[in-house]
Amino acid sequence: GRGKAEFGKVASVMELHTNSVSSAMAISLAYFDIPALAEPVRLLLHISGLKWEDKRIPGSGSDMWKEMKPKTKWGQLPVCHFPDGQEVAQSKALTRYFAKLSSLDSKGRTLYPEDPFSALLVDEWIDVMEDMRNAIMKHFAIEDEEAKKAAMLALIAPGGALKELMEKAEKHAGSGHFVGDYTTLADIWGFWWFSLLRCGFLPFPATLLDEFPKISAIVESVRMNPVVSSYYDGMDGKLYAIFGRPKAKAPIQIGYWAIRGLGAPLRMMCEYAGVRYEDKQYTSGEEWFGKDKESILALNPLANLPYVLVNGETCVCQTSSCLMFLGERFGMNGSTPKEKIAVKQLLDEIYDLRNKMIDLSYPFKKVNRTKEEYLVSAVSQLDEACPTTYKKLEAWLTSMNTKFFISNQISTPDFHIWEMLDQHEKLAKSHDKPSPVKPFTKLKIFHEAIQSEPKLKAYFASPSYELPCNSPMGGAYFV
Repeated sequence: GRGKAEFGKVASVMELHTNSVSSAMAISLAYFDIPALAEPVRLLLHISGLKWEDKRIPGSGSDMWKEMKPKTKWGQLPVCHFPDGQEVAQSKALTRYFAKLSSLDSKGRTLYPEDPFSALLVDEWIDVMEDMRNAIMKHFAIEDEEAKKAAMLALIAPGGALKELMEKAEKHAGSGHFVGDYTTLADIWGFWWFSLLRCGFLPFPATLLDEFPKISAIVESVRMNPVVSSYYDGMDGKLYAIFGRPKAKAPIQIGYWAIRGLGAPLRMMCEYAGVRYEDKQYTSGEEWFGKDKESILALNPLANLPYVLVNGETCVCQTSSCLMFLGERFGMNGSTPKEKIAVKQLLDEIYDLRNKMIDLSYPFKKVNRTKEEYLVSAVSQLDEACPTTYKKLEAWLTSMNTKFFISNQISTPDFHIWEMLDQHEKLAKSHDKPSPVKPFTKLKIFHEAIQSEPKLKAYFASPSYELPCNSPMGGAYFV
């Protein structure tokens, strides 16, 4: 969502380039018909909403380029012509400029940050990826095609220059973004660069990012952004297939009953990471036990719900393992040994409260054998069990002095903790009891922060969030 303030910036800056020239005239960007150096500029022009012309040159040996080259400012592409006749070249300069006029942030923050240090970090990431590109470019001088291909593939072998740089990038990448907590030019540049590596223009495999889950999650998040995907929708050409929103089956499948239960935190993690996933919701025992469980058993002898299935091959079962698996894949399990231990502790702690919810809600647990017993226990759950757990969680947030439970970025346990807080809010409303989270200041702020997270907006507006908390099919008292 581009805000009014951002559009105001675009208008004021563009006045400098229009002068007396008709405002109906468009910016013209010329480059070869490949998704190389000008591709980030093209994408940014689309995101900016500015009127522009995408002038594609057939190739470096074409008559069009031979005629055009001597007339350009520096004798190279890309080149951008503004409505007032100004000509500007250099892809990174153009990228930074248009990033200052563009936003994919609900708060209107521009892709190139106004804060100087944040801008420095963005530039650092772009330069790192340029180091990767330079490691490849020197091999273009090799005339023999097979020798060239072999030299390039050696770059991604163990010890190869590109492999080592990507390993460092994976280590230093943030959770969901290369820089900060919103989409910046670093993410756009990374989306372009890692897509170019895998699109077939270079000899690297499409699976290149499989070993780099944090980078992959960032690239996939940009790829699935509606503004970005609207640029690539319908674009022809094999090289552009990997840039656009995929039409193939989602690589991740979450399998669980058609309730929130233990499935909601897994769904939320995929939504927050911005990855494609299939939300397989089972509506009957026959559908699971009589049909799909057999195929899951073939992949994992521990077959159970929930499960996480990746590319139809890797299958993980058991709730905490599923959460940890996705957390590792999305870079949400903490970055230090201390943080990783904290993730496991918090998942175990919140599962204790989850077990109390199950004891309360289902007759088969033999804790509440009748509806009358449930009504008495529900009050006890809200008056005693909730405050006991909430005091611990409040103390944890106080000791950490962070917005979320591991750091100031959302991590794996935040999703399950939030889900249990929210289920108890719903339980309290159904019994006309006050909000159990309200007396706990930091916990309340945490609950509201997750609820208002832009990346989860679509989830909270979806039917998945409106599912019952527990199973009516299982005879739950509280759904």
